[in-house]
Amino acid sequence: MKQKRFFPITALLLSATITFSVTLHAHAFTPTFSDIIQIQTSAESTDYEFTVGVGQAILLDKKLGISTTAKYVSHNTAVATVTSKGKVSAKSVGDTCISVQTEDGNFFNCNITVKSAPETVTLQKSKMNMGIGQNYQLVSTLTPSDAVTCCTWSSNKKSIATVNSSGLVTAVKKGTADITVRTSNGKTTTCTVNVKPAPDKILLDKYCLTLDIGKSYTFTKTLSPTSAFASYSWKSSNPSVASVNSLGKVFARKSGVAYITVATHNGKSATCQVSVNRPPVQSIVLDKDSATIFTGETVTLNASVTPDDASKICTWTSNNPSVATVDKNGNVSGVNVGDAVITVQTANGKTATCTVTVKESYADAVIRLVNEERIKAGVHPLEKREDVCELARIRAEEISSQYSHKRPNGEYYEDIFKEYGVSYYFVNENIAGGFTSPEDTVQAWMESSGHKKYILSPLYNGTGAGIYEKNGLIFWVELFIR
Repeated sequence: MKQKRFFPITALLLSATITFSVTLHAHAFTPTFSDIIQIQTSAESTDYEFTVGVGQAILLDKKLGISTTAKYVSHNTAVATVTSKGKVSAKSVGDTCISVQTEDGNFFNCNITVKSAPETVTLQKSKMNMGIGQNYQLVSTLTPSDAVTCCTWSSNKKSIATVNSSGLVTAVKKGTADITVRTSNGKTTTCTVNVKPAPDKILLDKYCLTLDIGKSYTFTKTLSPTSAFASYSWKSSNPSVASVNSLGKVFARKSGVAYITVATHNGKSATCQVSVNRPPVQSIVLDKDSATIFTGETVTLNASVTPDDASKICTWTSNNPSVATVDKNGNVSGVNVGDAVITVQTANGKTATCTVTVKESYADAVIRLVNEERIKAGVHPLEKREDVCELARIRAEEISSQYSHKRPNGEYYEDIFKEYGVSYYFVNENIAGGFTSPEDTVQAWMESSGHKKYILSPLYNGTGAGIYEKNGLIFWVELFIR
């Protein structure tokens, strides 16, 4: 039968009284120091943790800084034992708690993890070159992988290369040094470090580089002096355009410009400008296959390329400029009656075309019909003047609101020549409204003696015609000038 009892116990060398409960069998029980420690351990957290390998020993009084007499107890002697002097000996893989009570009243719980002792230790490099001032992190690998990782590092020539407690090597001056790692159970391995001068200068094989999207290039670097050695870092000013990896290989991502810089561990650097071209055009189309315009009119053709981010630089040509011309922006202007094929071409030779039919404008038809009447009457034809045509168009708009030879400002029609700086000796004006064709308009003028007089007058050598449509009505103006 088990029962729970409470005992007031005064621990040896302590002035305090510890009261605790234990679960006992019915026979008599006298608590020991180990019993007290076990009970106290169950109520308190671990104060210290240590990891050791099988066969290794550590001195807790040294680890804990205990300078007074203390008592020690191991809660799993199969994993680790402890002597009265605080020497812990690792026996087998596992975990145990070592409890410590000092004569001055301090109490400690130490968790001891015992791992396998290393069988071998290796480094990622057995020899390597370094430049003065360079750092390199050596990493040790133990077998088995779960072995205790407590290692020490040393250099046989600290004036040439040093190593810290975590294996970070620093090159100090030219020469050779051996860096050794040693496990807690005496296993060792060495890396031979050959320290060379740091570079005074670094150069890349290219100052400028052009790549197409999706292409790559690996830079070649040169150090000065040639006997120098260095570690490198690579950086792109615009990784979305061109990225670079740790080996100096640049990858073209999208069109644009990026600057690729390589820097040595001692601050020397070199830069290359990388320009990434747009992808080549796969196809080009126009928004119109055909178009019809009148002489003097303009239509704009719009080109689209595939892929969308390809270069949109194109050239425009007309196979019949006497009929229709085209500028660099795809604006097509009708010159004379007829047909012309407008072609747009990309830099890599992709093309698209539009057939433009140019018809005679109403204004040009009026001039043509008037000249036909003059020729029949034995009078020289009139020269079409673009500046006068523009004035005639303005006047056609004015008479759509005020049908008169007077302008909206109250001045007569010849005032428009002065306003726009068109000089003349003689001028006159024919106007009409409501006619639906050039033929009907000119015929009506020829049937009016006053209008016919100006049409057939030998005083004039130039002309311009304009029309304006408003509310379904067409207003007509022809100006005569000398």
